[in-house]
Parts: sequence; C-alpha cells; structure tokens
Amino acid sequence: MESLRKRILEDVAEYYLHTDPAHRIDHIEKTMDNAMVILERLEMSHQKALIKRVLIAIGYHDIWSQRRKYHHVDAYLEVCKLTRHIQQYYDVTQEDVWRIAHACLEHRASFKGSYDSLISEITAAADRGIPSAEVASLFYRSYVYARGIGKDRELAKLHCVEHIKEKFGDGGYGAVPVWYNTLFATELDQRKTLIANFSVHDLDDAKLDELDKAYGLTS
Repeated sequence: MESLRKRILEDVAEYYLHTDPAHRIDHIEKTMDNAMVILERLEMSHQKALIKRVLIAIGYHDIWSQRRKYHHVDAYLEVCKLTRHIQQYYDVTQEDVWRIAHACLEHRASFKGSYDSLISEITAAADRGIPSAEVASLFYRSYVYARGIGKDRELAKLHCVEHIKEKFGDGGYGAVPVWYNTLFATELDQRKTLIANFSVHDLDDAKLDELDKAYGLTS
C-alpha cells in the first residue's frame, strides 16, 4: 500500500499547495494513517480493493479547502470531472469513482444524513481522527486554521478552544458513522473529559510561535 499512497499523494500534491494551512498534504498523510488504524480495528485490513478506494477518497477530500464553506461540494464535483483520469490512473470503475466522489461530499463533521457507502464512512471517521488522550494537537491545528484565515493570535486562541469543544466535546456536532462511537468508546469518553477541561491557558506560547513560523503566519 505504500506505493499506492505515494502515487495518490503525488497525484493530488498541487491542490494542497493552495489550501489553508490546516489542510495541507500533511493532513492527508495523517488521515490516511488514521484510515489504516480504523481498517485494522474493523478487521478489514485485508480488503485491498476497499483500502484503495478509501485512500483515493482521502487524497481528494480536502482539495478545495481554501473555499471552506462549500469545499466538500467542490471536491465532489472535481472528482466527477476527473472520472476518466481516476479510472485510468488507479484502475477503478466508474461506480468506484462515484463512491469516492460521495465520500468527498460526505466527509465533513457537519454532514447530516446517511453515508453513501463504507468508503464514505471510513473517510469521515479517519478525518475525525483516532481519539486519544493527546488532545492538545486538536486545538493547535484549529489555531493554525484560524490564523490562516486572518485572525490575530488572541482571537485564534479563543477560536480554537471554542471550536474544538463544540466539535469534539460532550454533545459535539462532529458527524461519525455509528460504529465509530462503539469502536472507540473508551477513548472518546476520556477525550471528552480532557477537552472539557482544556482552556486558552493550556496553549503554550512557545508552541504557537513555532506554528506561526512554520506556516508563515505573521499578522
């Protein structure tokens, strides 16, 4: 699968040169890692055809994230437009491309409704991440996003804490497949408690300096 990952990352690399700082190619690599963990937990790591389609969907799911509000629709349309390329480049069927396009459309935390296929479910679950006790990274990534859209440091700090609590805290809106909550029940309970207790004062200024420098966030 390593060669497939490399092929996908090379295929989509140009898109992620222009996305917001929180949705660059490193996010795609991390989401692919998450998908492999999920597939292992679901005892599906032997299903090579499924893995291929999930990884392709992850590769494309955030390609237009600089237009945040409708980026899921834009990604869906782009995949549909590239049907022939994706079919030939990855040796998949037209129906596979449709499933991949729907996974892009349905990946957002704000998604409401029924997922189109298991490809959509795993893509969305991988994008939500693997819950763990290390919650600070969620806040720092949200901080990078807020800075990338023009907020100054203090506003970005407030934004990231509020956003992560709303998205991943108790009663959070982050959409996931039903099985995700069962698969990670223990980890999710622990994470919700840690997120509830996290505040702006837990953000390390030295880490924020490092992130600002790494992403060229100077305003």
